[in-house]
Amino acid sequence: MDARSLLRAKRQEAKVAHPYASYTTGALRCTVCAAPVKDGAAWDGHLGSKTHRKNVARVKEEQRLQDEALAQTAQREQNEAAERRAAKRPAEPEPVDAAPAKKQRTDSGFPSNFFTDSSRTLPAGDSEEEDEEDGMPTAASSRAVPTTAPPEPKSIIDLEWEAFQKDVVNADLAVEEKEDTYARATVAADAEMFDELEGFPAELAARRAAAQASTLPTSERTDMEQGEEEETEEQKRARKAQDERELIMDRILEEERAQEEADNKVTMMKARLELIKRQRAAKKTS
Repeated sequence: MDARSLLRAKRQEAKVAHPYASYTTGALRCTVCAAPVKDGAAWDGHLGSKTHRKNVARVKEEQRLQDEALAQTAQREQNEAAERRAAKRPAEPEPVDAAPAKKQRTDSGFPSNFFTDSSRTLPAGDSEEEDEEDGMPTAASSRAVPTTAPPEPKSIIDLEWEAFQKDVVNADLAVEEKEDTYARATVAADAEMFDELEGFPAELAARRAAAQASTLPTSERTDMEQGEEEETEEQKRARKAQDERELIMDRILEEERAQEEADNKVTMMKARLELIKRQRAAKKTS
């Protein structure tokens, strides 16, 4: 017998001690893979194979699921046993609260043996009637409603001050609010011709002047009204046309300003594009 045969026989004699190794048929076999292994020397290589690792993971997962199922079954059996024991146990009677004994009112000034003497014991009916009277509110107390003092009438000075604020002070505030509203307006629109200038700054200024004139003495207010009446229809038309021209010029200036801003943006974009083209050309040449 040569050395090779001796080595083969020696390997066959050495058995593999592993949980997954089996010699039921006389030959080495993997119980997880259900596949035969040539000899003990090839066992380590079989353990490192991909097929063996997958089979081991599958077996562990199946074992975990089986353990969880067994644990759930045991828990369910325990719960059912506890329910059966609770059903067999007789129900405990609910405790009945004894009616509290009615306390009788006593005075600390009575002698120590006052209640021991049967001739001096107070009748029970009187105390019960007193308790009922204490528990029921009286009609006078139930009808008692807190009353508040009526407001004091305003004096003539207070009434005149309120009228002054309403006619003069509040009117000025309303005019200022309208002016602020139109001053902060940012809506742009095409030029249109209007016969009525209500809502524009010039008309608001006229209203403010009228409100201020109402606070002047009677003589000065009369002079101002006469001066206003002297304005002819032609002057009114001229003034209205002048106001319209000013409004149109303001809108034209605003449009020119917006056009200049747009032209500046276009110029900046062209310059930036030209710079980018120069940089690309420089990179290509380098």
